[in-house]
Amino acid sequence: MRWWASRSRALALVLFTAASVGVFASPLVRASNSIGQDLGVWQGEEYRLILGEERRTLYQGERLLFTEERSSEGARIVVRRQDDDGQVTVTIIEDGHPIQRQTGGEKTLYQYDDEGRLLLRTILVDDHIVAVEAFSYRFEELSAVATLGSDENLRTFFHRGDERIYAYSIKGEGESYTQRSEGGEIIEAWRRGEESVRATIEEREAGGYTVHRGERVEVYDSAALLIQTIDPVMVINYRYNESKELTAEERISSTGDESITYYEEGRAVSGEQRSGGVLKKTIRYQDDGSRIETLYAEEKPYSDVTYEPGSNRVRSIVYR
Repeated sequence: MRWWASRSRALALVLFTAASVGVFASPLVRASNSIGQDLGVWQGEEYRLILGEERRTLYQGERLLFTEERSSEGARIVVRRQDDDGQVTVTIIEDGHPIQRQTGGEKTLYQYDDEGRLLLRTILVDDHIVAVEAFSYRFEELSAVATLGSDENLRTFFHRGDERIYAYSIKGEGESYTQRSEGGEIIEAWRRGEESVRATIEEREAGGYTVHRGERVEVYDSAALLIQTIDPVMVINYRYNESKELTAEERISSTGDESITYYEEGRAVSGEQRSGGVLKKTIRYQDDGSRIETLYAEEKPYSDVTYEPGSNRVRSIVYR
């Protein structure tokens, strides 16, 4: 390692992805988790960080990812970082806080209160203000962030008893999220001139969660797959394979009509419809997008109707 001989003060570190921390175990590089348990020989990409007194450089193999240099200007620290694409970012730090960061023609300014909390973040492009974020606090906690610019919005954070609430509003539209101490969440969405819509999320003992939105209920399993929807006129059940791909969709209406559609690799391949438990129709979906519907009377097929791809236009009718 030439860099080790030429820089006696430099320190080589091996960084790993997936939150793993690499350790040297000559001649092999080994990996461990966050509590230091040995995970065996590291098989991923190797990074090398060279640390100097005022300079650090990161390599991915032999590829230079970035170089960062620090210098002092009175009470301020100036950090100059150049990425592998040549882009340079200059950050000015004062009292441990960044007060300015600039990349090309974009500049961000930061202002803090006497306690070191961020109050204002201003973004300029070619010295023209394009966005301003104002931060406010209640006691020691952040309570609101207001953004002015092309994407105006307001985000608020607060407690109500044991409930924690987050809300945001963008140009007259918004949502609020309430986390309840006894478990579950409440989501409420609103739009100017319209009645707000509320949804409640509750955990299921079997795993997953249930979403209540007005008269509609959605049930999700532990893998966050939608397995059932319920409303006053329809119950829909969904089935999946081990790869979490949809294999069947079953619809049961309040009138007693039932239908089921089967899927393979994300494409509908067949289906059937029943009324009061009596078979009325079977469907076969063709590779060209057309479908053949076989109609039944007294559970016996009497005709095949073929439809054009992606439409209800009849291509042919064959009677049996």
